[in-house]
Amino acid sequence: MIPPIDYATFATKLIGKPHAQWPQLFDKQIVPKWCTGYRQSTTVAPQIVAVTLDGFVNVFDINRQRLFGVFGLSQGKHTGARDSSRMADHPQSAGADYHRGHAIAHTLGGGTDINLFSQRGKLNIGEFRRLERAAVADPNALYFVRLIYNKSNSGQLPDWIEQGLFPSGNPKGLQTPPPFKN
Repeated sequence: MIPPIDYATFATKLIGKPHAQWPQLFDKQIVPKWCTGYRQSTTVAPQIVAVTLDGFVNVFDINRQRLFGVFGLSQGKHTGARDSSRMADHPQSAGADYHRGHAIAHTLGGGTDINLFSQRGKLNIGEFRRLERAAVADPNALYFVRLIYNKSNSGQLPDWIEQGLFPSGNPKGLQTPPPFKN
């Protein structure tokens, strides 16, 4: 397991800053830690890119073809149609107990393609959804999902999923449940 990141200390740095600056601060202070942890968890040198889609930054390893983090500000409830045809073949199926889950929920404006990963179905429609709903209900909250892979994992199925929410009214009210076993 990758050492945890001190999100609580980071939350104190958001106090008094405009919401629009929160993602840039997260990108400068947290994403490098994600990348260091990710590099330590893979046996193949990653080719890391950051792609902004629908207002969320997706941190992706081109060599392994897998997402390992995404973050951005909630824009409230997204009511657009789901593009189910784009969900048909990616990511690779992990079996009947898994969904092609959205790292950023469709109701938050998360798209398909790079935003999809294999997630235990019970987790996707259970515990994981609690914080997604909190993010939808709190425009300008900073929401993130980090996918963690063990060193022996060369596939697209993350071993652990970490998610968090820095509430717009009080970033020190940070919500980060322990990482979920996927």
